[in-house]
Amino acid sequence: MQNLVKFLFIFAFMFFIVGCNTTVSDQEQQIPDLSGGTAGDTCVADSGESITLDEAVDIAENSNCAQEGEIRRECNCNEHNGSCWMDIEAKKPGCSPSCVVDLETKEAQVNWGCTGLITE
Repeated sequence: MQNLVKFLFIFAFMFFIVGCNTTVSDQEQQIPDLSGGTAGDTCVADSGESITLDEAVDIAENSNCAQEGEIRRECNCNEHNGSCWMDIEAKKPGCSPSCVVDLETKEAQVNWGCTGLITE
């Protein structure tokens, strides 16, 4: 029984030590967060496709997104589905619209993000 307790203690200690020494890979360190909206930042998808904030804003401003309202120069990068999401200042009750720029096709579309709740 004492050997089992010693083994579990050593195992737990080793698990703790290994967990403390875990580092972020070089690839993850090179992917900047675009949420700050600084010009020159790059959104990189898992597929390897990339786009700078300036490119994303240019695509958004030359799409139907610009017709719906003012596009904010802040991009939330979704590296998993390869898209850059920018909020649109638009007045549509129950909705929180975003302009979604696809990193692969370099096309943009409006995602209205409506809750379905009708307010009067």
